[in-house]
Amino acid sequence: MYGKPRRAPSWFGKDITLTSVITEEEDDVEPRTASIPTRVLAAQGKTRLEGWQNAAIAAGALVLVCGLLIFARSWFSRNPTTSEIATPHAIQLKSIAILPFKTSSDSENEYLSSGISDALIARLGNLPQLVVRPGSATRRYAAAGDAVAAGREQGVDAVLDGSVQRSGDRIRVSVQLLRVRDRAVLWAGQFDEPLSDIFALQDSISTQVAQGLTLKLSDEQRRSQRPNPNVLAYQEYLKGRYFWNKRTQESSKKAIQHFAQAIEIDPSYAQAYAGWADGLLFHWGKDLAEVKQTFARSKAALQKAIELDESLAEPHATLGLLAMNVDWDWSEAERQYKRAIELNPNYATAHHWYGEFLAYMGRFDEGLAEIKRAQELDPLSLIISTDLGKVYFLKRDYQQAEAQACLILSVRIRVMRSCYAART
Repeated sequence: MYGKPRRAPSWFGKDITLTSVITEEEDDVEPRTASIPTRVLAAQGKTRLEGWQNAAIAAGALVLVCGLLIFARSWFSRNPTTSEIATPHAIQLKSIAILPFKTSSDSENEYLSSGISDALIARLGNLPQLVVRPGSATRRYAAAGDAVAAGREQGVDAVLDGSVQRSGDRIRVSVQLLRVRDRAVLWAGQFDEPLSDIFALQDSISTQVAQGLTLKLSDEQRRSQRPNPNVLAYQEYLKGRYFWNKRTQESSKKAIQHFAQAIEIDPSYAQAYAGWADGLLFHWGKDLAEVKQTFARSKAALQKAIELDESLAEPHATLGLLAMNVDWDWSEAERQYKRAIELNPNYATAHHWYGEFLAYMGRFDEGLAEIKRAQELDPLSLIISTDLGKVYFLKRDYQQAEAQACLILSVRIRVMRSCYAART
């Protein structure tokens, strides 16, 4: 039978009510009395041995029943519908892919589902003991029906799949952490929270995922590393990232507008400045003067983001890119790339750009190591694989460069064929 609701442990985040399945035993303790005939008293000595045998059998049966009840309680408490699923003696898993959370097709809040998954990627990506696939690698699985198959394609140990529903000012998030090797459910949970508590919800999920992977978090890692922005500003930021990830001229214009709105609502929101700078870099301008102006505005926004929150890796990497390609300031470029990687060792883009930089500087072996690290973090990225061939070419290793180019060409042909087949 179902037990009474209980509160989640303190590390679970906000007050979330869990219901566990338990088995209760109702003992019949009503005393029973009966008169004893005289002839039975006369035969008491003869039947005493039989009484001890019956008592031993009853005691054994009682022990067996209690054992079965304890086993049943332990078994049903492992039901996947509860918010925690025990994994005794689990081996630590070292890599994870967080798929875009699903939502209804007619929902106007698709940005919210993709934003939550991106936030979890960012939170877990800061853990040095865990490899997290970037959003650029997992975004293609927005409509994936088989999460474990997506995890196998990404070459990870575990995959996090989820869904988001919004009703007014409340959101309901359902998530499950799956082990790719055997499809085992390591942890599952459902959260029903006010939208204003979305940051605590994200912290709770990331903590539960880390524990499901049997990672030991330090006190500093358990705490959120940056202050939470205004909730309305955060929604505008998520909309900005949603449109920016579409990578079209029209969508990038919408992204810039939403990032600007987020900054207007919360001028201290560092990530909004970084997003605005990314949006600006998508529109360089039509002439040299306009291009220079765009770069200057973008650089100012990136520096403002770092001023507000020095722990952000993304603006450091983008400043390194500008220093390399616009200012030709090699020492500044390397400093920014190294800082980005130091802040987020799982940031594939920083390894990618730094690998190219090192190759341009003639440090080919270091460049290959960095860009191969980027490929490990994002193994299905065509641009990283393409630039790996470029590094081989710069190194004058033409045989490896040709092999890499042929590999990329074959992949692109397969992608084009699959797209054509899907359309027809």
